[in-house]
Amino acid sequence: MWPLAALLALPVIEIALFVTIGGAIGLGPTLALVLLTPMLGIWVIRTAGARAMADLRAPLGGLRDPAVPMAEGAVKVIAGFLLVLPGFLTDALGLALLVPPLRHAMLRALGRRVVVLRPGQDPRQDPFRRPAGQDVIDGEFHEIPQAEIPRHRPGGPSGWTRD
Repeated sequence: MWPLAALLALPVIEIALFVTIGGAIGLGPTLALVLLTPMLGIWVIRTAGARAMADLRAPLGGLRDPAVPMAEGAVKVIAGFLLVLPGFLTDALGLALLVPPLRHAMLRALGRRVVVLRPGQDPRQDPFRRPAGQDVIDGEFHEIPQAEIPRHRPGGPSGWTRD
């Protein structure tokens, strides 16, 4: 229920901020801010996307966890989208997400609440246990030396592979 209330309250808050800030700084500066922040947002989205790809290549090359660079890039892109939206509240939120200490604090807070589950895993289950219903089958194997493997398969070649 609260997301719907926030969605309905956002335009009212934005209009109130337009009237208040517009009355304080005047029409010209208000229109300049309204027109310049989407340009800043588009620039942030473009540079954050390119930078995220470059930052993602380094951890993958060094076999490190790519989650932090991905999360940083995603938050910067979200900040850019908030800057593109018209309004002073969304612009303030977008600019706040671009400040590194605030962004890191938000990602740490989210990281404590996020649990990654395997596909099909019940979220009420412990994420480190294997899913219920999967049976473990114990077995033994014997390695066959290369010399003992028959060169031709029984029934002859299938025609689909080179023998």
